[in-house]
Amino acid sequence: MSGSLNANGYNYTLVALSAVVAVLTTYTTADIVWCASAFGDRKARARWFWTGGAVLSLGAWATHVIGMLATNAHFSFTYRLDVTTLSVLLVLSGSIAALQFIYRHLEGWFYLLVAGLLMGFGLTAMCVTGMHAVVMSGTAHNDYALIGLSCLVAVGFSIPALGSLRRIYRGASVSGGREKVAFAVLMAIGILGMHYIDMASMNMTTMGLGMGAMRTPVMGADEVDNGAMAMGVSAIVVLLGLIALWSSHQHHRGFLREKSLLQEAKEYTDSILRTILDGIVICDERGLIQSVNPSTGRVFGYAAEEMIGKSVSMLMPQPCRDEHDGFIVRYLKTGEHKVIDSGFREVEGLHRDGTVFPLEISLSEVRVGKRRHFMALVRDITQRREAEARLVHLAHYDALTGLPSRTLFRDRATHAILHAARVGRLLAVLYLDLDHFKPVNDRLGHEAGDQVLKIAAQRITGCLRATDTASRVGGDEFVVVLSDLLNTNDAFGVAKDVLAALAKPFELSGKAIRITVSVGVAIYPADGEDLDSLVKEADDAMYRAKKRGRNNFQGASNAALSR
Repeated sequence: MSGSLNANGYNYTLVALSAVVAVLTTYTTADIVWCASAFGDRKARARWFWTGGAVLSLGAWATHVIGMLATNAHFSFTYRLDVTTLSVLLVLSGSIAALQFIYRHLEGWFYLLVAGLLMGFGLTAMCVTGMHAVVMSGTAHNDYALIGLSCLVAVGFSIPALGSLRRIYRGASVSGGREKVAFAVLMAIGILGMHYIDMASMNMTTMGLGMGAMRTPVMGADEVDNGAMAMGVSAIVVLLGLIALWSSHQHHRGFLREKSLLQEAKEYTDSILRTILDGIVICDERGLIQSVNPSTGRVFGYAAEEMIGKSVSMLMPQPCRDEHDGFIVRYLKTGEHKVIDSGFREVEGLHRDGTVFPLEISLSEVRVGKRRHFMALVRDITQRREAEARLVHLAHYDALTGLPSRTLFRDRATHAILHAARVGRLLAVLYLDLDHFKPVNDRLGHEAGDQVLKIAAQRITGCLRATDTASRVGGDEFVVVLSDLLNTNDAFGVAKDVLAALAKPFELSGKAIRITVSVGVAIYPADGEDLDSLVKEADDAMYRAKKRGRNNFQGASNAALSR
């Protein structure tokens, strides 16, 4: 005799139990996914998606087993372990694969369709394979049209159910309550509809005489209590689901506590960082900027959002920009470094407007778990460099005229004498004193006098080459070194040029002031072989020029003889 496996009807208590198990396990899956959506670690989220897939597959398998037990037909409960294992693996693979698709692809109907197909095929394959794992007292035949319909039902309900699950993971709502219920109901309907249609698809040809033979178990005299077995399967699966749910919520609460503590720590740290005048830049192992403080924006001219996620090399000029990534790679491979934890050092930074400016930077490594970060403390030292340059300039140059100071003049003159001795060339020292300068100060004031000195310095340097040096050594006295001369006439020619330049009127506040200059000339090596001797000889020659009526130049005794 033959007939459908459910021809004798169902035990509706067990049918209801199968529905309860389906709803509870699918809701548990949705709740696990909701908890996982809050986790910051991608690996942790992936693990809990696997857990949700396992709970869903076990719930579908338990629903299938309880549904089989709900049939009033009595048959042997001898199972083929290999086929049963295969049925569990099929639904497990389909469920996990579907949830992984949802985890990795949060947009697009195509991915949702693929996930629904994986889920539906996995459920149907589990159900059909599971029914064939049961060794029955008869021969089973399948109605493939109904199997196709069951697969269509599984896929059709899986797609919108997984759509709700995807909205849960994307955080469409804070609690995800409606989406959880929608997923649980749709997925449960798909599982139950698929199972009972598959049950209707199996036709049984009994062996022996009439239906009575169908009720005789092949396992012998002992009969299996369907209700007890269904309750046992339900209890085990629900217990496992509850353990997974409790564990996910424990992790979720722990994550939220940790997140809250981290947020408090971040706010506390941010409040400190906002008050620090130096810039602070934190990068990951790839050299990408993870965070900056407000001072960093003031140093480089960028807003914080313009820097975060970008390579820190954007703040560096060439060639440092191209070399930076290689430095990180070498350090991560070898651990060798010259700049990390070595205190402050001076480098150059690149401002948003393209300006290259001096920076002081200190680098250190910070480990967060297994991840390594690099923290740079930076400060713009432009003002300090400018102040230092002003101090250096004041130390080496006359504040009024901008000419080299006595110290710098002596250094340059000494080097020029050594060079002249080495190459066998002449060198001249000119000593200049402005004529009738004191009356200008007395009549027009010191400001006018200072202006005369500035103009005089400009006119003197205008008569010199780039290799020559002039310095103001007194109130209205100047000394000039002329290097690398071929003969004494070169020196006397410069002296004449200076006389002509300073003989021109000085325009001061609309008044023409006439001032002349007296010049003394000493030649190396005829008049001396060191700077002090040459300056003394030139000074004496300048005084002779004064005695001869001013506004002329005189050479030292030996130099004059060589004219």
